[in-house]
Amino acid sequence: MRLPENADPLPVVGQWLEEATKLAAQPNPNAITLATVGADGRPSARVVLLKSLVRPAGFGLFYTNHGSRKARDLEATPWAAGVMHWDALGRQIRFEGPVVHALDTESDRYFASRDWKSQINAWASRQSQPIESAAELESKAREVAKRFGFPDPLATDAPVSTDKKLPRPDYWGGYRFWFAAVELWQTGNNRFHERLRYERALARRGGSSFEAGPWTYARLQP
Repeated sequence: MRLPENADPLPVVGQWLEEATKLAAQPNPNAITLATVGADGRPSARVVLLKSLVRPAGFGLFYTNHGSRKARDLEATPWAAGVMHWDALGRQIRFEGPVVHALDTESDRYFASRDWKSQINAWASRQSQPIESAAELESKAREVAKRFGFPDPLATDAPVSTDKKLPRPDYWGGYRFWFAAVELWQTGNNRFHERLRYERALARRGGSSFEAGPWTYARLQP
């Protein structure tokens, strides 16, 4: 099956993500390897979960502690590259573009959707910072739970769900990963893979948004 040479890659991105989601053999189909560059010029990469794909604007949303290494990198260099790879489908998508803070409403809405134990973890953990032991982090989680009137989150009889919710900590929230470039890759026989690279100009409009120009594309050799 040939890659469609559409003027906009985002419908294909959405279709591929939807098809990957239906595969039982593909855990975490929304996983994306996110590469950033710190103030020292050194790159680092890690896997995060792309929680939303916003179309037709063309950005993805992920969430993290604002004190984490990736967040510090993005403060120094607000540009990232990402790769989504679905081996079971023989497909890969590369993304490049600027990264900015999400709207508070986006961060609040997603935080409220998390289960209560994950919310407690966000309060207890200073992501990427050293800690003496796992027991210390567990102790901090219990302190947070007690402060907000929750049961012990590590107890074997802890409830799976509760009607109570924690507020979002101000040091935790979302990022919008705007796509200035998207490259679709599909495996082919005898390494005759297909690659289509799309690019567009992005002009900053406010704190979290960009005005996008039209997409252009080129077929690349494998």
